[in-house]
Amino acid sequence: MIDDLGFDQEFIESIHVLIDLTRIQWISPIVARVLFSTGYNNTEMVSKANADELCSKLDRVNKENQYFTGKIGLRDIKRLVKAAAYVSY
Repeated sequence: MIDDLGFDQEFIESIHVLIDLTRIQWISPIVARVLFSTGYNNTEMVSKANADELCSKLDRVNKENQYFTGKIGLRDIKRLVKAAAYVSY
């Protein structure tokens, strides 16, 4: 059915990933895009992430692509990892 509508399968899959990531408390669509760009493709991956590594990756990808100004701090990333555990499968 999706093929009949002319949507690219990869596009549909990326939308699915972004929707899943926005289920995590405090995750906006922009932050979901940054997570997706760093290779975190689902809530389970985020829930099992090393907070230091995730913080570093998010900062690098954000600087490269300028998704938003500022920086997400390590304390917030630790909260994010914990919040992801509540919604991961």
